[in-house]
Formats: sequence, C-alpha cells, structure tokens
Amino acid sequence: MRRLCAWFDVKMNAEVTENLLGEKMMKRYFGHGQPNSNAIRAGHANLPYHLEYIGFLVERRRWLAGDHFSVADITAAAQLSSLDYLGDVPWDDHELAKEWYARIKSRPSFRQILADHLPAYRRPALHRPRFLVRLGRESVIVASSALHALRHPAKAGTIPTMGTGLRRCDRVGGGG
Repeated sequence: MRRLCAWFDVKMNAEVTENLLGEKMMKRYFGHGQPNSNAIRAGHANLPYHLEYIGFLVERRRWLAGDHFSVADITAAAQLSSLDYLGDVPWDDHELAKEWYARIKSRPSFRQILADHLPAYRRPALHRPRFLVRLGRESVIVASSALHALRHPAKAGTIPTMGTGLRRCDRVGGGG
C-alpha cells in the first residue's frame, strides 16, 4: 500500500498534478507569472499513463490496494479530484478509472471535497451546475452563472440557455 501511495503522492503529483494544477491555477492564484505551456503539455501527456495504471489495478480488485477502501484510494483520488475540477481528465478514454472514481465520489466522506472551489477560478463550462428554468409551459436548462440573473429580474435582460439560443427568462421553476 505504501508503494501505491508513493506512486500517486510523489510520481503522479510530479508528472501530472504539478504540471496541470500548478501551472493553470497555482501560478495564477499566487501571482507567479504565466503558465508554462510545455509543462501543461507534459501533464496532459503523462495523465493517461496514470489512468491506465488505475484501470489495471481495479480490473483485478475492487479498490486500488485490494478488496477494501484504503489510503491508496484516498491518495489517488486527491490527485484526480483537483484535475477533474479543471476538466483535464479524459474519462471517456479510461472507463475502469472512471468507474473507480465514481465509486470514490459516491462516498459520503468525499462530498465535502467535491463542494470545495477557489473563488478566483471558474470551472470549465461542462462542470458548472445547470438548473431547470420554466418559461411559461416550456422548460430550459441554464448555467448557474445565469441563475443569479434569474433571481434578480431587474438585472436579468437576455441570458444564454443551453441548447435553445437566447431567451428572456421570467422566473425560476423547480431545480434540476
């Protein structure tokens, strides 16, 4: 188990997380200049190797270190949760790793981590929550950034909605 923890905490962190999270977010957050595009490319190139390793492990057992959830799963999930936050994980190409991570995310102890965010950084659009909005008899899905405008009609104006072009939203109805 210690080798697995070291793999994710040291190796994956150095090869992937520092190159993606460090360059994309931490430099901006701490004001340390512009991201290094070569480091970002290296992080993207190294990530599939680590996802394949997760897939290799969970193909043979339920969790990374065996049949029981362990600190190895927590260590790997810690690396992946920050990368997933950025939208940098190619989940569709790594189905076994995706299924393992879905099991991790469904654990009650992981919910608080999923709720964390950095106020100075906006998640990519595909990760932003969407809400169901009723327009008379019609319902549309809007991004969370538009929900504020819906709750404050004087400021609303016309907002973009997902898949329906531009619409004027009158009121919020239900959630989604």
